[in-house]
Amino acid sequence: MAEAWQLPQPCPGWVGWFSPELGHYSLALCCALGIGALVVLLASCWVPPGRQQSLGRLARLAMVSQSGACFLACACLAVAAWGEDYSTLGVFMTAAPGATALLYRLAGLWSSPEGALLLQCAAMASVTLLWLASWYWGWVGRTQPTPPTCSPPETHRPRSLANQPAGQQHPNPGGTFPSTLNRIDRIVCAVLSLLVTALAMALLLAANPFRRLWPPPAGGVGLNPLLEHPFIAFHPPLLAEGWALLAVPWGLAIALLLMPRRLLGPATLAYWGKLMQRWALGAWLVLTAAITTGSWWAYGVMGWGGYWFWDPVENMALLPWLSALGLFHAAQAGTNKPAGLRSLTVLLALLGFGTALLGMMLSRSGLLASVHSFNGSGTKMALGAVGAPVLGSLLLYAFRAPRLPGGQRFAPFSQGAALALCAILCCLLAGLTLLGTLYPVLWQALGGMALGVGGAFFTSTERPVLWVMLLAMALVPALGAPQPGRWLVVPALVGMALGALCLLWGATGGAVALTVALAGTLLVSGLQSIVMARLNHQGGAAAPEGRKLSAQASLVAHTGVAIAVLGMCGMAMGQHRVWDVSPGATVRFQGQAWHFDGLETYRAGRALVTTAHFSASNGAALAPERRDYSTPRLAAPGENTSQDTLARGPTISHPARLLTGRAMVRLSLGAPLPPLHPGGVPRWTVEFRREPCGSWLWAGAALMMAGGLMGLVRPRRHLPACRTTPATASGEGV
Repeated sequence: MAEAWQLPQPCPGWVGWFSPELGHYSLALCCALGIGALVVLLASCWVPPGRQQSLGRLARLAMVSQSGACFLACACLAVAAWGEDYSTLGVFMTAAPGATALLYRLAGLWSSPEGALLLQCAAMASVTLLWLASWYWGWVGRTQPTPPTCSPPETHRPRSLANQPAGQQHPNPGGTFPSTLNRIDRIVCAVLSLLVTALAMALLLAANPFRRLWPPPAGGVGLNPLLEHPFIAFHPPLLAEGWALLAVPWGLAIALLLMPRRLLGPATLAYWGKLMQRWALGAWLVLTAAITTGSWWAYGVMGWGGYWFWDPVENMALLPWLSALGLFHAAQAGTNKPAGLRSLTVLLALLGFGTALLGMMLSRSGLLASVHSFNGSGTKMALGAVGAPVLGSLLLYAFRAPRLPGGQRFAPFSQGAALALCAILCCLLAGLTLLGTLYPVLWQALGGMALGVGGAFFTSTERPVLWVMLLAMALVPALGAPQPGRWLVVPALVGMALGALCLLWGATGGAVALTVALAGTLLVSGLQSIVMARLNHQGGAAAPEGRKLSAQASLVAHTGVAIAVLGMCGMAMGQHRVWDVSPGATVRFQGQAWHFDGLETYRAGRALVTTAHFSASNGAALAPERRDYSTPRLAAPGENTSQDTLARGPTISHPARLLTGRAMVRLSLGAPLPPLHPGGVPRWTVEFRREPCGSWLWAGAALMMAGGLMGLVRPRRHLPACRTTPATASGEGV
């Protein structure tokens, strides 16, 4: 009895230093360093200009140390999971003795509310380091001190603005361009440090994963069997990182709202738009990778059909993705036309991070019924406190947005107008998704009966918006051509031909056929633009390297969208059939004969795995699995934990998939059935599903990510050469 109450032995060697107590104190140190950084940044606003640089270095040192303390806390929790320290709350909620592999023990740390909040804090700390590094090394621009042998106006400007005329270097009558950029940097640093500090304080006060349990339990609750998949080690961190990256546009929007109007010159606004565009694109890229890995996990573990299950928590992950996409297009339109859509860009930046925090709160508070959501816990109050700054930023926007500089109007038929339309349509899609997701929760909170909004609502309301968006994306390259009408002839003809083929197929309706026609038009328009850009390059047409790379990145991403939409339409046209077959039988599906070769049963961890082997006449093979899990029963202190403590757990089917360029074939293994006659062979329920062009969904997602990476890569630019003449007295004072 006494031995069961003893604390677990620490890990041997230096690894034992990473104790849960060290993780707890690391979070406290993270809060203290964050408060110190905020105080120093605030003090730098009232000191003479000569001391601002030293205070800035001190604040950056505190922010780097704050991020290091947060990473140290994560390492302590990982070591506790490695050593199976079930007296730690974060380990107790996700692990079980000898029942989970090391990969799933470590990746399962963020499947609990406390671990997920710690992961979000670490993601925010990593974004803080990324901002500091990008500003210091010139990834997004950095003002450098003026060497005595160089021209002051050129060296004071960031690299992206080094080729502008000299008359646009210092457009602000009340201050220099470098001082304005330094003020933007200080505000963004303060915002990021505030967010990391708020998350760390929420962990300490409401959802501490390092809290000790007494008496120490002999085992843990165990990981949800649905999460035992390799992609679960990538999907939650990518999602948390994408949400955290949206904090930088949020900080940039706050910086613009707090900036005096006399400092908002053309060069400052243009550079602010470039920053907003690149960070929004980075957040969208990471969120695309997160949603792609999550969809692959859902298809591989849960066997969901169709292109989207419209799960409430999945919808909350879709909202920041749509917000980041709309923010990128609005910032890009504002860059093409100075000061255009600036107010909408600021609002989208504020709402994008707001939707990220809303998704964190709803998925970790238990308010949404979903396989992804957690039970209600203290994180509801903690994340509610973190969301308070977002409400404050919206109030700031309400008071300061009318004072932003006005913009120019777009021509009715121009690329800027098409980009603005795409941004507005992304906002509309996000609003419809939010309405359908929160309506059941709000209705039940007002005393109504429990309701559920299914896929029919989202499909019927969002499909027309998707049609307009596909048409707008297809028009973007045509509007930049000398003759837009002739440019769209071939894409329109190919799109109409594809839509007619879908109607002749007889298995779809007019809505799917129209979607296929518009997606085909977008695909051909993008491919045509890529080919023409390549021919112009070979013909000697000169264009700036950055502009060529940016245009090609947009075309690649739009082509990926078209391919992904075609894959969605193919999944909507999928056909399936269910059989009850015995080993040795042969079934025929879609003109292909599949032979049931036999069954294989073995134990993997706490699951009893039954694998069915099917082979086709053309040499293809599929092996779906059915896993019967045993859930470890928590033993009382002093009770012997043996195999008899395993209780009956859930049963999960892992479908097998065959991906080809023409279709995706998915085979699922169902429940066993008794034989038809005594002494016969047991039967098994199997489901075949064939989805034309189903694999195009992930191919299109890969192309979208490739386009995003191309948009983030900038060609190497060199600063102008230094002048041999010394700087003038007036230049030294700039």
